[in-house]
Amino acid sequence: MTTADLPATLESPISLNQFFPFVLADSMAKRAELLSIKRTQGLYTPAVDYWRLLRLQIAAHHQFTPGPGLDALDTAIELAHPDRKEHYTTAVVNYRRFLGRKHVEWIDQPRRAIWLADQLQVRVNPELHVTINGDPHVVKLYLKADPRWALSQRTANPLAWLLHTCHGHLGRPLVIDVMRGRAFGLTRQGYDYDGMLRAQAAAFLSLWGSPGARSPTKGEAGAAAA
Repeated sequence: MTTADLPATLESPISLNQFFPFVLADSMAKRAELLSIKRTQGLYTPAVDYWRLLRLQIAAHHQFTPGPGLDALDTAIELAHPDRKEHYTTAVVNYRRFLGRKHVEWIDQPRRAIWLADQLQVRVNPELHVTINGDPHVVKLYLKADPRWALSQRTANPLAWLLHTCHGHLGRPLVIDVMRGRAFGLTRQGYDYDGMLRAQAAAFLSLWGSPGARSPTKGEAGAAAA
């Protein structure tokens, strides 16, 4: 299947960070999540990626031997935009709490994979491939400050399943809710996560093409901004 086969306004794959909130949202909130994706689709720049610096610094924390002075995690706080510093500080404190006395060793940077459901392509991009106390893991850093988006084992399982499906050959899937210092593997492995996520993908595509989810034209967007 090529990009040309996708719905006309869905011009590229969406990220796992975009798809997963849609999966978690209730039926009333799904349209709002989709509209948010439509507004930003194809407009990504590192400057507007709220958590990019922290993701990079967490990877650096495990990849490189720290020298004198601030380590990579403290550097993330130091370099964070003032508007982000409070959330970065909370995230670093709780990530350190998760690490505790665990022995973590870097393996490599996982490659991005594509999970395909009908005409929807989702980029599955874990940040870490490490050993934790000797066992290889492929890790997704989940970063949501709003407590309404805190993970539980039930809500983390579909995300862990996607990691297992796309990167399971690298090690055990692990989703870390960084803001709360909690980690989740994959449980209920007999559950039909594939069917559930494909149903969510079908709902996404249906809403994407519906008139109520149409993206504004440039003229409409300009009028709204005036």
